[in-house]
Amino acid sequence: MFPPTVWGDRRRMRIGLLGGSFNPAHKGHRYISLEAKRALRLTQIWWIVSPQNPLKSCDETMPVTRRLKIAREISKDTSIKVTSVEGDLNTQYTWKTISTLKVRFPNAQFVWLMGADIYRKLHFGSVGRFCFVVSYSGI
Repeated sequence: MFPPTVWGDRRRMRIGLLGGSFNPAHKGHRYISLEAKRALRLTQIWWIVSPQNPLKSCDETMPVTRRLKIAREISKDTSIKVTSVEGDLNTQYTWKTISTLKVRFPNAQFVWLMGADIYRKLHFGSVGRFCFVVSYSGI
């Protein structure tokens, strides 16, 4: 997923990040990603497939390798990049993942995309830290 010069990538991009368990990924994920790309004039969309979403139980989640495979099939032939970056970085929380990505890609502007299922479960007490990390863009 990352280019050879991971720690100093200076490309200027507007990247939409859609994180979640993708249990499983489906055409709705693809649709909202491509619509957000168009509406927000994003360069790319990165799907951040979580090894284990802290808001969901292990019992209801397929193995991450299976979820990644399905996500790659659904996003085929698009500008969507399916990543296992949270597993690679050993991060569990979105704000920590994005903080690390901002260091690796200092000139990229990240735009967080969120599904309604997670929005309803979000603990708004922890949103403050998250808002410092991600710049807000709305459709």
